[in-house]
Amino acid sequence: MKNLKLAAVCLSCLTMTGCSALSKEQKRDTSGAYRERGQQYYSEISIKNVTSYVSSKTGMLDSGRRAIFIDGLTADGKLQTEIIYYRYSGLQNPMQLRSEKLLPLCTRPAGYYSEDMDGDGDVEIPSTSPMVGYENAVADEMLYMTTWSVYEDFYDLKTKYTGYYAISDGYFVTFPKRWNSSVTVKKDSDTNELVFYKYTGDINESNEEIMRIAVSSKNDSEDYISDGYELIDSKGQLDYFVKLPLDRREKLIPTIDEIQNNFYIIN
Repeated sequence: MKNLKLAAVCLSCLTMTGCSALSKEQKRDTSGAYRERGQQYYSEISIKNVTSYVSSKTGMLDSGRRAIFIDGLTADGKLQTEIIYYRYSGLQNPMQLRSEKLLPLCTRPAGYYSEDMDGDGDVEIPSTSPMVGYENAVADEMLYMTTWSVYEDFYDLKTKYTGYYAISDGYFVTFPKRWNSSVTVKKDSDTNELVFYKYTGDINESNEEIMRIAVSSKNDSEDYISDGYELIDSKGQLDYFVKLPLDRREKLIPTIDEIQNNFYIIN
């Protein structure tokens, strides 16, 4: 397996690129660090198992430590996250130090990038598992539950949110605890909406609708409102709507406040 090296990591601001120090002349010493006038500016660290980098973000760990989160593609086309931070006078990569434990927890299908998905400054790492009812689905029909986790010392990932991540529409819905194993989702190919159903044990027979979510341009929003949809959130020229059943005696049906509090727009 090809090993990549993370070169030119600025030790003062922890960025891979874009640091003003990049324009300075650098000289690498025998330790593998880049130095100038006796001051260490850069270091490099080996990263295994990935063939190319596709995304990097600078953010905070749950402990408050600043880190770089690097998403790379493996040889089989999956995404894998590495965490690089400065500690004990050098760069640390806990994903490689405890790879048997951590790498399976942060390896997932392509498209699921690490993000500060709730805007709190901490970068969350996604992992996936089959959505309820899709355990035996073929690849083209598979839908996933997504769990967002944060790294904790020492060598642990703490679950923060679990729910459905609509990557193409750029939003995430957290599942309330009462939905566990009781709610599944289907895509409505006619309307391009995501529909949530009460799960009855068979995905094909689960037809009691809990709610549906639609994404609309602002030019079309009035049509959704007149059709009984309620606004969840907006960003730019897009509005995000939910439509709830008129008969709301089913306890799995959420309130509009509950939906708004558990809905995240992800760029």
